[in-house]
Amino acid sequence: MNLLNPSRRNARWLILLALLAYWAISLSGLDALPTVRDDEPWQAAPGYSFWTRGVYGSELFADFAGMGQHYYLFQPTFSLLLGLAGRLWGLGLFQIRIVPLMLGALTLCLTYRVGARLHGDAMGVTATCLLLLWRWGVSTPTLASGIPLLDISRIARYDTLVPVWGLSAWLMLSHAQQHGQGRHFFLAGLFAGLAGMAHLYGLFWVPALAIILFADSGWSLLKQRTIYALAAGAVVAWVPWLLFIAAGWDDFVLQTSQYANRFDLLSPSFYARNLLYETQRYGFGPTNLVSAASQPGVWLLVLGLPAALVWLSALSLSKRARAERPLVALVVPAWLFPLGFAVLLVQKTPGYLQSIAPLFAVVIAWVAVDLWQARRRRGLLVAAAMLVALDGGWGILHQQQLAADTTPYHTFMAEVRLVVPRSTRVVALHQYWLGLFENDFRSYSEVVFLSYRPFTAHPLAIERVLENIAPDVFILDSILGARLAEGDDAASQDALAREFAANFHAFMDRHHARELGRVTDKTYGTLIAYALSR
Repeated sequence: MNLLNPSRRNARWLILLALLAYWAISLSGLDALPTVRDDEPWQAAPGYSFWTRGVYGSELFADFAGMGQHYYLFQPTFSLLLGLAGRLWGLGLFQIRIVPLMLGALTLCLTYRVGARLHGDAMGVTATCLLLLWRWGVSTPTLASGIPLLDISRIARYDTLVPVWGLSAWLMLSHAQQHGQGRHFFLAGLFAGLAGMAHLYGLFWVPALAIILFADSGWSLLKQRTIYALAAGAVVAWVPWLLFIAAGWDDFVLQTSQYANRFDLLSPSFYARNLLYETQRYGFGPTNLVSAASQPGVWLLVLGLPAALVWLSALSLSKRARAERPLVALVVPAWLFPLGFAVLLVQKTPGYLQSIAPLFAVVIAWVAVDLWQARRRRGLLVAAAMLVALDGGWGILHQQQLAADTTPYHTFMAEVRLVVPRSTRVVALHQYWLGLFENDFRSYSEVVFLSYRPFTAHPLAIERVLENIAPDVFILDSILGARLAEGDDAASQDALAREFAANFHAFMDRHHARELGRVTDKTYGTLIAYALSR
């Protein structure tokens, strides 16, 4: 098997091996590392409600702005997938994390197809291997390996669905350009719209594809019928969601008002501030620059990627007609996504990198394959490939070791279930809902929503909110326990912590709280369950 110039059959065997390696790495310690993130049950709840009671709402926040009946804080498609997984396989952290793992596997396959369509099977295989091994993030407890695909695909967040629809849209557009059939342009727009239905930033695929079409038409405004078909497809993808919003407009406004600062589009400082803090998305803060500087993958990102993008962009603008179309199709989204993230997105969430990692891998793969086929700097290419692979292998090893030292979620929650009676109404942080979903469970975040002004125009006292919820059991975990300890500290300057502590003690005293039991764990700390009288 020639790894450097594989046949189509051999390329597929290599991709199969990459997929097997991906699954072997990812399934190991899946419900242990990372520890359950607050977004995961949050995003699973509306979809699970849809498949079990026919309502796209979240009972975790049932009393806030109609969330129990219609939920608007994020687009629904990924939540529906998580809910379906919970309905079919049972609700649990491992079960819902299978969904992003499946989407990560699809992203690997689509990356191969994009690379192969652009520049042959060698490029497709190279891009796929890069996506699997390129460690250009700094290892953290949440993103342990530093390899975006492996780390982000372990977390049940919508970030993993965006590249699946986005790369599918790109491939459909490429097919449409080759065959010239209008329905394929419509389908490309539909897929791009569905990327936006996974997360709003997925809509970046719509202008990216439109610019590709515009360039393909010779930058002529008279040949834009295909763009209309593309736009129509994107609109159709959003029609059901827009109708759902219209049906509960007042609740939509109340639920999403907290996001107003993310769309301050008329303020120049909005763009400047976003750009200034963009390095945080990539993990290059002042505290971890030393660690990042020791990683070959980081140098490939910081130096190699910009050089490759500039070179390919210049090549796409040259008179080499045969290379122009595929190069433009690659460099447009490869520039648009990171620049759009930097300028327009307030949230510097690392998970968003799942959408641009395949594009970056294809860019580097194109340059590497071109240099290899031109017999230029082959020794340097081999050395760089070995360094990147060894660096990625070290990241994977670190991830596996950390997973082995972390308590699995189901193990911890099995102990918690022994303490909490099943038929009770529970108030706790929603991280514990996946283990206590058989209870009438309310998230403590609902208390926050109803008692603090950034979330509601008419805040209630914490004690009053808890009275309205009327829980049978209150769970004080290490997170809320630390907040309570801060509020109990006479020297504390945090007025909100002091307010929480005063209201908590008053509520617990009024309802004669008694300890049902506690669970102490090396990973999750100490959790105490209190029974309350009505």
